[in-house]
Amino acid sequence: MTAWRRAYRYVVLTISLGYVATLPGFKEGIEFYMVPDDWSKLFDINVWNDAAGLAGSFFFFLLDVVLYYCKKYSTTVSSKLSQYHPTNHLKGGYF
Repeated sequence: MTAWRRAYRYVVLTISLGYVATLPGFKEGIEFYMVPDDWSKLFDINVWNDAAGLAGSFFFFLLDVVLYYCKKYSTTVSSKLSQYHPTNHLKGGYF
């Protein structure tokens, strides 16, 4: 992808954000989205248990997919897992 197309995304995003920031209720919407109503839920063990369960199920799904492709294409697990590393986009993996 060329550099101007990459820059175009950020220009459109900035213009859209500027437009949305001028709409009525913008501040209240951001506060509703970012500030929790009940801080005590952070100390509820069920919330943390559900979050860990979701993260764990995603990890095992990803591991299952990686192992399938490793067996199918006769490659190593580490080479496939490195494709899904969060900083892979810095190496040109996503753009």
